[in-house]
Amino acid sequence: MKKFLFLMSILFLCSCGGTDLTDMTSVDTEDYRAIEWEDRIYVPYSPAEKSDMGKQIGIVNGDKNDGIYEAKDLPAEEWIMSYYRSGEMDSPMLFKEENTTDIPHGFTSEYPWNN
Repeated sequence: MKKFLFLMSILFLCSCGGTDLTDMTSVDTEDYRAIEWEDRIYVPYSPAEKSDMGKQIGIVNGDKNDGIYEAKDLPAEEWIMSYYRSGEMDSPMLFKEENTTDIPHGFTSEYPWNN
């Protein structure tokens, strides 16, 4: 009985120690899928590298494979990264908050909604 209680205690502690991720929402438009987080809308800006991903901060529509991450060295209020784990050609995408006008030097986007 003591072993059982000990194991149950360990399982409880492990389940409570998980990371709290914000559940964000996708917004589909005619041209792209945006991400809504609180009162901000993030639009696709450009493909990115995994090495540019920071800490995971959320998931989209409750899908644990659809992760949202901080973009290294950029404020999350203006920039985030989306990374969907499908197992096939997974690559992250940099998203810009739609009202952001301060674009870091060297950043470019080929998408018309960013120009």
